[in-house]
Amino acid sequence: MKTMTIVEIGACHDGDPLKGVKLIEAAKAAGADYAKAQFWSSAKRLAERRQSGSEYEAIYERYQVPGSWLHGWADAAKRVGIGFMSTCYLKEDIGSVDPHVAHFKVASFEAADEEFIRAHFPYCEGTDRQIIVSTGLQDNRTLQSLKILRHCAATAGSKSVQVRLLHCVSAYPAPVSSLAFRQIRNEDLDGFSDHAAAGWIASGAVAVACGAKIIEVHLRLPETDAQNPDAPHALLPEQLARYIRHVRAAEAAIGDEPWRKLNPAEDAMRPYRVKPEEATE
Repeated sequence: MKTMTIVEIGACHDGDPLKGVKLIEAAKAAGADYAKAQFWSSAKRLAERRQSGSEYEAIYERYQVPGSWLHGWADAAKRVGIGFMSTCYLKEDIGSVDPHVAHFKVASFEAADEEFIRAHFPYCEGTDRQIIVSTGLQDNRTLQSLKILRHCAATAGSKSVQVRLLHCVSAYPAPVSSLAFRQIRNEDLDGFSDHAAAGWIASGAVAVACGAKIIEVHLRLPETDAQNPDAPHALLPEQLARYIRHVRAAEAAIGDEPWRKLNPAEDAMRPYRVKPEEATE
């Protein structure tokens, strides 16, 4: 099964819509399946919802994406042939994002808000659209609640909804020693949202080896502001291309066929196999 690769634009547009287009084009050139934006209609509402104070409200204001940019970026993604997604943070914005996206994303900070996740359901019921939820910041109780929600949504008959859960460490950047990849398999999670320090291009492949079927990773441009909050955990375009090649190599190495006694890769060496001696009485 092919790993879904999602490239996060995040704040790396630096408040410039043309940089957003360049990021989408770079994601496509690197071989990604989707480019993803972040959308909130009100920095004030987002800061209030997260109780993050005036300092973060100013940051949200600086990197806020107008609806017209979102529309333009979705068109740019269609033009270059890459899927487009977006994260929503406010319930009232889901309908605004809906016309532009193939799938929805929910960030770790909102993951414990089941009502908010369920607000996406009417846009996905009975379709192949997915609601992809990062699970950083969650304790065991909220993680188990998310797994129950995933199961119940998938078994709702004609109104079934596909909820996917990503292992995530919400540290920016996340130290390698904190990544805890074994949680992907131990907790039966669907993928990995990557905030590892920029430059470590093997993290996606390691996550695939641990069972991830979805990988999300940040991208920046060479000209992205060094002070940008997403810069420390975002890859440059050439790093992203190598990162995705490693992901594809990992999934090829794992394979999607059941184990078989005769592996075709061994055909040239098979004639020299020592055969067991026949039993004699």
